[in-house]
Amino acid sequence: MPLVSTLTLRTLSATGATTKGARLTADELDSNFFFTASGSGAVSRTVQARLRDLVSVLDFIPVVEHAAIAAHTSTTVLTTYIQAAIDAVNTDKRGGLYFPAGRYTTGEIDWPGNSLALVGAGSGYAYNTSASPDTILRADAGTTNILDFVQTGTSEDRTNNFIAGIQIDGNSIATNGIKSSGANIFFDISVIGCTVAGILLDNFTNSTQIVHTGCISNSGVGLQAQGVSTTKFSIRGSNFSLNTLGGANFQAGIVVSINDCVFESNAAYGVRIYRPDTHTSNLGYFHFQGCWFEDQDTVDILIDAQTRNNANAPHKIKFENCHISAPAVGQDYADLSCCKVVTFDHCHFSGSTQTDAINVTATSFQIGFIESREGRPGGTNEGLTAAQINNVTATGIRCYATESDNPVVRAQRTGSNQSFL
Repeated sequence: MPLVSTLTLRTLSATGATTKGARLTADELDSNFFFTASGSGAVSRTVQARLRDLVSVLDFIPVVEHAAIAAHTSTTVLTTYIQAAIDAVNTDKRGGLYFPAGRYTTGEIDWPGNSLALVGAGSGYAYNTSASPDTILRADAGTTNILDFVQTGTSEDRTNNFIAGIQIDGNSIATNGIKSSGANIFFDISVIGCTVAGILLDNFTNSTQIVHTGCISNSGVGLQAQGVSTTKFSIRGSNFSLNTLGGANFQAGIVVSINDCVFESNAAYGVRIYRPDTHTSNLGYFHFQGCWFEDQDTVDILIDAQTRNNANAPHKIKFENCHISAPAVGQDYADLSCCKVVTFDHCHFSGSTQTDAINVTATSFQIGFIESREGRPGGTNEGLTAAQINNVTATGIRCYATESDNPVVRAQRTGSNQSFL
């Protein structure tokens, strides 16, 4: 049975009752109209208090602009109105700002505090550019970051926020769609058209979660993590595709989980884990599980350091139950130029016959393949070949491969490397 609420008029001023088209003042509305939800125990509240439970950004935008926003044709710059709305939500401690369906042209929004929500209409998630989310924030000229969550000092003053159900369109103007530090949640959104990164996780990022998000068709990278104090974050059920400079570029992070994600058709790499010399903290303990790597223009996986040695190598990186494919027989699956303890556990490889499809160097330490050699029986260019495995064990340091389905017919040792094939 549907819930039924009651709207009660307790008293009316003579003007409000008898004059056609008359409007009650805010005080009259607050004192005369009451709302009672259905259900046992419901209490009466003024209509004004009830309506303020959820703040709409349209409450702060001139009415003359509402129709064009809803039609996705508005080009009026709304930065001042949007900033006023989110500031009011923060000041009044209301917590949430709703963006009805439509396109909102905006410059940079300086996020005002902690524990706020920005929620759009419907889903903002997209797998490719053919999707058309209902709520779109589109960058105006001169925009650096459309949503800026970066803390103002050493204290966490832009954290515990929730963004959902919107598309952020850099419009080939904005540097970054979202710039964030601290623990925030980005859920069911897409970010397109940014020149540096769709989402930039900046210094002090810790425990941020990116869920059901698409970073698509950015002229930079889909996602970038940077900063010596950036630590743990997680990414689930997300898509990084059609980005010009790469799917995801991790220059920071420790104990990072990436689950059920797609890295596809990027014009450079799918994933890059890279330590610049300026990063003096830990970089490693990345776990990719159930991820799909396909059709990058250069390579699926790239792991390296600016200064290549054992001490600088990004370390303890695991790919588990992942699909890794190359669009051409002469293309690499992975360029592992400087890394330490990288394992491929029950992964599937497809497409390349290149001997150095897993390209390693003398600064590649302990690369391991666990149940990841065999491909689909009878498939074309499925699985890693003996030559591809042997190249890793012959070139890298302390590298190995195991395959229980294949009898151990040879134990090849090159230096301290070992391959059971």
